[in-house]
Amino acid sequence: MLRLKKLQIDVNTTNGLFKCDVPFTDGLNIIRGDNTTGKSTCLEAVLYCLGMEELLGGRNEKTMQSVLKTELQYGDGKKYLVVESMLTLEVSNGAKSIALRRAVKSSYRDSRLVEIIDGPALTSPSNTYSSQFAYLHDPGAATDADFGFHAYLEEFLGLQLPIVEHFSGSETKLYLQTLFPTFFIEQKSGWADFLATIPRFGIRNVKSRSIEFILNMDVIENCRKRQTIAQKKAELLGRWRSCYDAAVRTARSCGGLLAGFGRKPTTFLNADEIYIHIIKEEKEIPLGDYVSELHDELRKIEKIPIPTVGNSVEKAGSELNSVLEELNTKSLRHDQLLAEVGDAVSKLANLNKQLKDIESDLRKNKSAIKVQDYGAQLKLNIAEQACPTCQQSIKDFLLPQDIEQEPLRIDQNVSFLEEQRKMVITYIAGQKNTIENKQRLLNAIRNEIHGIRKRSRLLRKELVSDERQPSEAEIEKKVNLRQQIAELTHADELLSEELIELTELSRQWKEVLEEEAKLPKNYFSELDSTKLSELEEEFKALLSKFGYRSKSQDYVSISRDTYLPSVEPLNVKTGTHDYNIRFDSSASDFIRSIWAFTCALFKVSKSQVGNHPYLLVFDEPAQHSMANVSIAAFLEELETYIDAQVIVAASFNNSESDFKEITAGRNFTLYKIDKNLLAP
Repeated sequence: MLRLKKLQIDVNTTNGLFKCDVPFTDGLNIIRGDNTTGKSTCLEAVLYCLGMEELLGGRNEKTMQSVLKTELQYGDGKKYLVVESMLTLEVSNGAKSIALRRAVKSSYRDSRLVEIIDGPALTSPSNTYSSQFAYLHDPGAATDADFGFHAYLEEFLGLQLPIVEHFSGSETKLYLQTLFPTFFIEQKSGWADFLATIPRFGIRNVKSRSIEFILNMDVIENCRKRQTIAQKKAELLGRWRSCYDAAVRTARSCGGLLAGFGRKPTTFLNADEIYIHIIKEEKEIPLGDYVSELHDELRKIEKIPIPTVGNSVEKAGSELNSVLEELNTKSLRHDQLLAEVGDAVSKLANLNKQLKDIESDLRKNKSAIKVQDYGAQLKLNIAEQACPTCQQSIKDFLLPQDIEQEPLRIDQNVSFLEEQRKMVITYIAGQKNTIENKQRLLNAIRNEIHGIRKRSRLLRKELVSDERQPSEAEIEKKVNLRQQIAELTHADELLSEELIELTELSRQWKEVLEEEAKLPKNYFSELDSTKLSELEEEFKALLSKFGYRSKSQDYVSISRDTYLPSVEPLNVKTGTHDYNIRFDSSASDFIRSIWAFTCALFKVSKSQVGNHPYLLVFDEPAQHSMANVSIAAFLEELETYIDAQVIVAASFNNSESDFKEITAGRNFTLYKIDKNLLAP
């Protein structure tokens, strides 16, 4: 709850002190004065004391009128220079009263400093009240619990503002300033649109977030949970892909292929099914099995003493022939695979070109449909398949008109092309997979050829070496086996370490999905839907009461996207959306719709236990020469809000008779400004 108790304005000039004291009561308060007497100055001072002057389009003293900072005019037109000015506002939260004092022009206080007096310093003056100072419009003002003014005010009002999404993708607080336009409408810009003066602070859909908070909608918490879950999922996805890429690099480091899981997280991770394939003789062998084979081969070799060149020359010659034969076979297979890869790449290029052509045709056909639809809405002959000049029939397709057999219509073309596009995209994915597999096989064969050539060089060298020397080929074979076993074993150990992290990520992914499953299936909870339906009903009822006539209420609603009043077109076509009621209302009727929406927000928040502060402020609500009967109906509605505080500042056409006519029979507290708000 927020109650204004009293406003005090003190302005020291070159001709002495000028001041005013404006009391406020519960229920309906009317501040009456002719134009330029200071009504808006009074309400702007209220905003300034609360640190809400951003609703006026700026910050600090520059938002205040000249009477408070440069010169003051009084009486017969004499002007006096302002030396210093101070504003003090006493407010209450229903349980406690405090006074907020802030300088507009001062030689000893910065305008960003607010003095908080702990007691009703204006309505019950005393020198016993303690005070403290807080700052605003600097980083931390909304979060610093010790010295941040908006953090203090949030706690004083008993609010707990939610964390919402920033345009940058990060999170930020829903600041107090974003709430005030839902119940405080100032004169200069406040009547231009719903929540026209709301500061954005980079908050995504800030108007919607503010309305959600005022109505205490579940969607705020659900949105926050969805955003938190989305961030967790994005983080886990990034870590999973990083781990997957590391495992792929591990597999490639030993010439293998990773199998058993992909780049997308899963809750069904089975570590036993994840392993590295080694390609040998164009066959895929699990890394563990391949290492076992190498161990067996090494054990057999190590049991046999290393022979001399003379003892192994016959064996080396025979092996060289086998190696050369194998090299020839592998080279032929390499050339064959190289040609197959080239052919597959060429097919992929053709498929990409085909996809580009299909998408181009699809755009043209969709554009043709769009033009036709726009023409249909405008009642053009072309939309009725007739030439607008000669009235001859025009066929609904993009081929020459002299073809007797009609092909597919444009809408059928679109469907056909979309199916073709899906099919080609599938072919492209398959072709890319084919190229990847063949390239992997090609690399494996290249590695084998490299090993065969190295072996052949050793065998040739051995055939011409000293017969008494140990066989270098046999020694090299042992060394290569040991090195290969070590490299493959290291790769297997790295994969095991990565599997430990993957198992933990899989567990966390399962937890996040379980959290997501607990969220409401629909965007709005049942209670939220009830609140929005009630808001719509109250808004329509108030429109009728205030004399709104621009649009039938059958087509007026509260948008479920923006929560703002909207209008549905009379002829609704597929894909059309509701739009702001402002575009379909006269100037005066739009003002009525702002009255109705602001009041409806209060009534629904009250009935549904929302977060409305039970304060409504309207500065000059009679915009655009509003009829007296409408203003009277508006005040009649506001008079019923006996458990709230309503403040209306108005000139009543500078007419005593109009004032009496509009307020006849109403119960309110009047503060009248006769000539000037400030007086000596």
